Amino acid sequence: MSGELRIVLGDDEYLADRRAAALFAEWTAGEGETADAEVIDGRAQTVDEARACVRRFAEATRTGSLFGGGKAVWLRQVNFLGEGRVGQSAGGKEAAEELRALLEEIAPDPPERVLLSGAPLDKRRAFAKWVTARPEAEIIDTRKSGATPFYRLVEEECRAAGVSIEPPAIETLLGKLNGELRMANEEIRKLITALPEGASEITEDQVLREVPEFGETEFFEAAEVFFRGDLAATLEAIRRHFFSHRDAGRPLLTNLLNRNRLMIQLRVLFDAGRLRVSGRRIDPDSLAATAEWAGAWYGQTEKKNPVNLFAQNPFYLGNLAAAAQRFRLRQLIDFQGAFLEAFRDLVDRPHDQEAVFRELAVRCLGPTAPA
Repeated sequence: MSGELRIVLGDDEYLADRRAAALFAEWTAGEGETADAEVIDGRAQTVDEARACVRRFAEATRTGSLFGGGKAVWLRQVNFLGEGRVGQSAGGKEAAEELRALLEEIAPDPPERVLLSGAPLDKRRAFAKWVTARPEAEIIDTRKSGATPFYRLVEEECRAAGVSIEPPAIETLLGKLNGELRMANEEIRKLITALPEGASEITEDQVLREVPEFGETEFFEAAEVFFRGDLAATLEAIRRHFFSHRDAGRPLLTNLLNRNRLMIQLRVLFDAGRLRVSGRRIDPDSLAATAEWAGAWYGQTEKKNPVNLFAQNPFYLGNLAAAAQRFRLRQLIDFQGAFLEAFRDLVDRPHDQEAVFRELAVRCLGPTAPA
């Protein structure tokens, strides 16, 4: 096993780890008993843990194979090179500089096969500027490629299994999972396994039947039905919800609040003519233009945030847009006030949660609700 240095960093931990795992598997495949592989956990919750990761990595790269053959060392899932609490601390930055010095020492002539991977990567930092210029480095930037990583991941899994997937099925899967790559990997494998005997294509109908909304499973069925405006169905969904989850009122209310906040924003922007719908999703061009226009109020919009409109997936926003168009802006604002009142009721009546939600549904969707 000859010496080699590879670095895989980026803005998505799952994609970086997946790519690095493939490289490491190539390195260690076929080595048999002479293989010596060492994987070091690079996840750090404190500055001391970050420094310990770098120290163990240094020791591993300077120690030869115990078996006399080649050695492969992988510092995996490094998380102190980004904007997190540890990464932005003075000690975390020092640990990153120690790691850079070690890599600079290794780079000219790697004694063994050495791999570094992790996410996120703060591109403003000296470490990022150094690593992006290195020929050994692969930098994964999902923001530049939009939905491409999601499509590529799904298509790779299907190709490896010898099956295909309808284009509408990928779009529906993307919308249901809100672009989450790790969930995509798990769900596409489930879909492949569930294909009927003799079938070789995943259809949109199969995705609709078998894939739950990411973070919106049957646990939040009542919220889904509420925004269809169907009082009878909402009351029945509330009954089922509290039959299975007696003390789960606050998570349900949080979901209603978060959805409604996004729907209010969508309703305003649709009414102003700034957003357009394209098929089952918000038109990406109009979404990007509006995000740029609204940047002064929203700040950073690329980070995932459940209540930041421009941090959502266009397909997910398309689902919310369909619901938002069922109600006038005045109704959505009234809903928000009713949700806040329901929160106060939950505090005052913690043992009567189902009744609180039934009253909320009647107040918002009943025949006497404000039109």
